[in-house]
Amino acid sequence: MHSPSQRLKGVEQIVARRGKLCVISPSSGIFVVDVAAVLPRIFPIWLPEEFEPMAVHILNIFALF
Repeated sequence: MHSPSQRLKGVEQIVARRGKLCVISPSSGIFVVDVAAVLPRIFPIWLPEEFEPMAVHILNIFALF
C-alpha cells in the first residue's frame, strides 16, 4: 500500500466536487480523497482485476424528501 502522498504522484485524471477528489493513478488505481473532513481521508475504489479505469466522473445524486 502506498502512502497518501505517493498515491497522488503520477495521477492521470482528477475531478473535484464538494470537498471530494476522485483520482485515477496508474500505480494506485481509483480512489476518493475527502479533503473537506477535519482529517482528510482516502477511500480506495476496488475494481475487478479484468477491469481498467478509463475516465472518472462525479455524479450528483439528490435525495427528494
